[in-house]
Amino acid sequence: MAIETVDDVLFVSGPSGGTGQSAIDAWRALPGNAGKTDAQYFAAQKGADGLVRSVNGKSLPDIVLAPADLGAVAVDGDLSAAHVTLPGGAAQLLTDVLAGRQPLSTVLTALSGVGQPALRATGSGYQVQPDKTIQGPDGKRFIAKFATFADGLFISGEARANYNLRQVNGQPVTTGGSSLTGFEASVWGAADGSTMRARIFAAACLGLNGLRVGVEPAVLYTAATASFPSHLAMMDFIVDEANKLGMVVQFQNGNDAVPTALNVAFHTQLGARYANRRNVWIGTANEINCSTGGSDCTNPTVWAAEQVQYVQALRGSGFLGPIVLNPTNYGYAANAVASALLGNVVFTADPNLVVGIHIYQAGEATFADRRSGFLASALRYLGVFALTIDEVGLTNDGTVRDPTLDPSTPGTTPAATLASHYAWIADLLADARRLCRETAFSGVTVYSYGWYVPGLGVNDPNSLTRQDGTLSAFGQVVRDNWLAPSADTTTFAGKPLVNLLYNADMSLNTRGFAGGAAATGVGTYDGWVSVDSATNVTRASDGTITLSGGYLRQTIRDRGAALAGEVLVASLRNLTGSVEVTIDWPGSSGNGPIQLNAARGRGTGAAFAIPTGVTGDLTFTLHPVGGTATFKDPQAEIGYKPTQSSRQPPVIDRALARAHVQKLADPAGAYFIAGTLIGLTSTTLTFAVPYPTPMRAVPASAAFVGAANTDYGIAVANSGQAGFTFTIQNIGSAGLQIVATKSGGHGLTQASFPTFFTAAGGILLSAE
Repeated sequence: MAIETVDDVLFVSGPSGGTGQSAIDAWRALPGNAGKTDAQYFAAQKGADGLVRSVNGKSLPDIVLAPADLGAVAVDGDLSAAHVTLPGGAAQLLTDVLAGRQPLSTVLTALSGVGQPALRATGSGYQVQPDKTIQGPDGKRFIAKFATFADGLFISGEARANYNLRQVNGQPVTTGGSSLTGFEASVWGAADGSTMRARIFAAACLGLNGLRVGVEPAVLYTAATASFPSHLAMMDFIVDEANKLGMVVQFQNGNDAVPTALNVAFHTQLGARYANRRNVWIGTANEINCSTGGSDCTNPTVWAAEQVQYVQALRGSGFLGPIVLNPTNYGYAANAVASALLGNVVFTADPNLVVGIHIYQAGEATFADRRSGFLASALRYLGVFALTIDEVGLTNDGTVRDPTLDPSTPGTTPAATLASHYAWIADLLADARRLCRETAFSGVTVYSYGWYVPGLGVNDPNSLTRQDGTLSAFGQVVRDNWLAPSADTTTFAGKPLVNLLYNADMSLNTRGFAGGAAATGVGTYDGWVSVDSATNVTRASDGTITLSGGYLRQTIRDRGAALAGEVLVASLRNLTGSVEVTIDWPGSSGNGPIQLNAARGRGTGAAFAIPTGVTGDLTFTLHPVGGTATFKDPQAEIGYKPTQSSRQPPVIDRALARAHVQKLADPAGAYFIAGTLIGLTSTTLTFAVPYPTPMRAVPASAAFVGAANTDYGIAVANSGQAGFTFTIQNIGSAGLQIVATKSGGHGLTQASFPTFFTAAGGILLSAE
C-alpha cells in the first residue's frame, strides 16, 4: 500500500493485483467477496447517492432551495461553470470571486490560473497614501525592488514613419505587419513561454518584487508569427505569471520618438487593457523628449503639456493603478517639474501618481560625493510626492565594460575602476535602505535584469545576470546591498539624533533683545544673528517665533569634520506659512534653500548632504517666504527624517549659549564682584576680570551696559565710588582688563581693597 500527499490531500492506494489479474478478480479475492456478481462489484465502487438531504435546517421531503441557501448559482443562460451570481444578483467570474478571498491555497491558485488570472477588483491594488508612501494589496507599506526586464523585446526607440514595424541596430526589419525580429528567440526564449516563466520565477527568487518592462505603440500592431504569440499576448503572459508570484509589472512607455498624439492613443488602449489588473503600474514616458535631443529634454512646460495628456488618457480608460512619471533631463530633475506637479489640477487631483527619478554614476568615487546634488534635484521632495529611483545603474554611456559579462568585448574597464563603480552603487543602495526606513521613499528599480543584444554579443554592464542566468558582479552587489533580507537590518547611527542647534526655542535672551527689527550683523536671541537689514523676529511667551522678514542665522561651530559625509535634516514645529531653510559649509558656493510649508507638516524636513572633507563651521539660516511665518523649535539633526523636538538639558544649553554670548552681571540686580585690582597709579586702577564661563573664542565685541558708577563701577568697603570713567582692554577668551580713571587722582591705595563690581548692567561679551 502506498501513501502519498498532493497539496496536503492524503491519498491511499488499494492493494496491488496479482500478475495478470483483473480488477474485478482482485476484488472477488478479498475476504467476503467470493461468488459475488458483477453488479455487486460495480455497486461497491459507487459513493453516496449525492442527494441533498439537509440545507440550512431544511430536510427532505419538503426541502425547497433558494439562491440564498446556496450562496451562488449559475448565471441564467450561461452554461459556463466559470460564472456565478453572488447574493444580490451580481454576476462575476469564478476566478474573481476566488481572488477576492486571497491568499489562495496552492490548489486554488492552480485552478484560478485557468482562464482569467486571479486578480483583485479595481482599486484594491497598489495605492499612494496621504503621507506619500505606497500601500500594497495586503494593506502594508510597499517598497519597490524592481528590475528593468525583457529589454528590447517590446521597444526599439527609433523615430520612423511606420510604427507598425520596429527595427534595432544590427537587426533587419520584418515585413508583413509583424514586429517579430529575432528578439523573440533570444529574449522571450521558447515560443510556449516556458523560458520567460522560468526567468520571472528566478527574478522573484532573487528578491525582486517587480518587473519594469519597456513598451511602445508598435506592440498594438503585432501578430502571432513563427509560433511566437503577439506582443500583447506576451505582455499578458508576463502580467499573469508575475501576479502568481505577487510581483508588480510596470509597463514603461519607452519610445520618446513617438508623436504625442500616438502615445495618447497608445495609453488609452494600454490603460483599458490592464484597468482591472491589480499588479500593473504604467510609466507614461521614459526620459521624456530626450532620446531625440534638443531643448525639450529639459523643458518642464513641454513635459507638463505631454504628461497631462498621458495621465488623462490612462485615467479616462479606466486605469486606476499607479502612474509613474519620469522627470525632465533624462529622468533626473524632479526639482524642475515640481512646480508643474504642484500647480496643475490633473496632477494634484490624482491620488495615485509616483515620481520615478533616474540616476547613474557620473565620475564620483562614492555616492556620498553625489548625494548633495541628488538631494537638491530630487530627494528634497520626499513626502511631497511618492518617490522612487525608477532607474539606476553603473553607467548610461557604455564606457564601463565588465569582462565577466562578455570576454570578447574590447575596451574592458580596469579592475580598480570597476571596483569603484561597484562601491558607488553599494553606497547608493545603502542610502536607499536608510531612506526607506526614515522617510516616505518607496524603492529602487535597477537597470537591468539582463540586457543582451542578439547578434552583437554584448551584455549591458548594468545587467544583474549573465547570459547563462548566473549573477554578474553587479548583480551580486545589488543582491547583497538591496535585495538580501540582511540588508534591511543595517544600522547607520550609533548615537541618538539630537538637535545640533543651541537655544533652539530662543528662550535665552542675554542681550535683552526686545523683538522686532534687527539690522545686518545684529544679535537677537542667544545664538541667532540677523544677516539681512529686513530681518524682523519676535518670540511669544509660549515659545512661538514670528519671522516676518529677512534672514536669521545660527552658526554650528566646529562640527564640520564630525558631520562630513552625513545628511542633515532641518525641521520646524507648529509651522504656519512657509520658511526657506539653508545649511551651508565652508567652501560651498551657497546651497539652494529648501522650502518648508505648513501643509507638509513636521514629518517632512529639508535634507542637506554634507560633502566628505568638510571642516570648520556650518550655518543654519531661516527666511520667511510669502509673508509672515510662525513656528517653534527649529531643529537640525543627522538623518533624512526629523525626530521629535530635542533640546539639550537647560544647564548644557545655557553653558553653550554663554560660550557665545554672556553678560558679566547679576540678573537680579545685586552687586557682583567682577574684578581684582592688579595695578594702580594716582589716577588709574587696573582690574583683572575673569569670565564666569570661558568663551569659545576671543569675543568680537565687549561693551558696558548701563550707567557707570551705578550698573558697574568701583567699590571700597562696600561703598561705591563716583567720578570714574572706564575702558576695556586686553580682551581674551577667558577674561579682560578694566581700567578705571579719575581725573585729578582717586586717593585710593591697595590697602583700601578697591574692587570692580557690576550690577544689573555690566559688560556684554559676544563671540557669535
